[in-house]
Amino acid sequence: MNQAQIEAVANANAFLNNAGLPLIDERTLQVQVKNVYGKATVYPANEPAEFFAAIAGTKTLSPLVLAYARRLGFDIKQVEAYQLPGVQ
Repeated sequence: MNQAQIEAVANANAFLNNAGLPLIDERTLQVQVKNVYGKATVYPANEPAEFFAAIAGTKTLSPLVLAYARRLGFDIKQVEAYQLPGVQ
């Protein structure tokens, strides 16, 4: 991170502390990819990913939101959805 990015993060953290919102320490977005009507749809699977979906005003994460998250220094990791035994 360059100095401007460090200052921006510090300012954002100070704002969040004053707003009473939790800080995000984890820099990895965990996502689940599900097939919805034949289309791959990306759902948040951890708190940082849920924050990005909330900021975007959606329940899912679009490729654009994921690109912005990656540009902000977040890693993106796909995790498997929980599978019920005997269900495919």
